[in-house]
Amino acid sequence: MKIFWTLSVFSVFLQGCPTNGVVTTELPRLAQPKVGSTYSFNYYLFTLDSTGTMKSSGLSRTVVDSVVQTNFSYAGKKNVMQVYETDSLGIATDIYYSYDDSGDKISVYLQDVAPLPFWLELPIHPQGTSVRTDLDSVFGQTHIVQTDTTVNSGCFDTMIDGQTLEAVGLFSNIFTSSTLGSTKSTTHKIVHYSMAPSIGYFTQIQLPVDTSGFGSIKSLIRYVLR
Repeated sequence: MKIFWTLSVFSVFLQGCPTNGVVTTELPRLAQPKVGSTYSFNYYLFTLDSTGTMKSSGLSRTVVDSVVQTNFSYAGKKNVMQVYETDSLGIATDIYYSYDDSGDKISVYLQDVAPLPFWLELPIHPQGTSVRTDLDSVFGQTHIVQTDTTVNSGCFDTMIDGQTLEAVGLFSNIFTSSTLGSTKSTTHKIVHYSMAPSIGYFTQIQLPVDTSGFGSIKSLIRYVLR
């Protein structure tokens, strides 16, 4: 079952990237996809049982991400790429990524994180941990602080449509604390990514279970570069 295979992939991130039998953490610089490039995914929904173990929901569909615009400014970022995501159910979504000029990092615009959308920065190089404050503001009488801790856990080989790609494993823990008077509450969500720098795109994205009761795994099965 794909869902349980996903967990095994993340377990090998710390082992590095084997090349001709030698473990290495070297990766190519992050390529920037061109307009017309497409990435096709299998998209699965999962739930959690009472022990926190992932269980397949039996719900899946095909998702295609198409690059429709590049090299523009959006929400305070430059060198942004717009992707139009469509699925076999007819659901369409706009997604935005910002590619750093250094080729060392990519930022994902998270539009569904309360109280405000923000750019989540993912370091492709080097391996290690980064901590950032994304928001520190007062809304009405509530003080909200949002931080993210992102871990680059090294590289691994992944097979996509018969081709071996070097990918990097990343996971982000996003914390949000709200303080009203003497009352403080904290929430967090963990997002897993794997990215293949040579094709400039993600090979897998895993989102946690949300208020709908479902989490999701989006796994790349083929791609066409322009």
